[in-house]
Amino acid sequence: MKKVVLFFLIHLPMLVGAQDFGSVLDFSVELSTLVDRDRTMEIVDAGRIVILEGVSGDTMMMKGGPVLRILGGEWIGSEEVRAYTCLFYLDDRIWGDVFPAGRPDMPGPDYVAPGSRLLVAARVTGWDDDAGEPVAEILDYRVLK
Repeated sequence: MKKVVLFFLIHLPMLVGAQDFGSVLDFSVELSTLVDRDRTMEIVDAGRIVILEGVSGDTMMMKGGPVLRILGGEWIGSEEVRAYTCLFYLDDRIWGDVFPAGRPDMPGPDYVAPGSRLLVAARVTGWDDDAGEPVAEILDYRVLK
């Protein structure tokens, strides 16, 4: 039995049509990369998954649905701070308990409070011209301690 399992572990990539990891995931993209609309649209066209780190804002209602804004920033020298953001339009059926609009009186076990540091696996999906911000879809997340 061990030989069969070992065979499949070794040959599984060939059996399922192995992909280069870099063709699926792009580690070079961060919130600051998405500040430029043209660069954001290149990332959309590539269709790869990105890992974004930031702080969760309040979930708000925009364009008829819940939207979460992830915020990040960096110091430029000792006097200037640049802020970066990304909007995540949420499917309330999937993310409603995790990122509800408004703060619940009795949050569930999956609730992520505004101000939490997050690591988000996402697919960048476009640019919101009204908000002047990139838009992405959350695939998964982790709360950083």
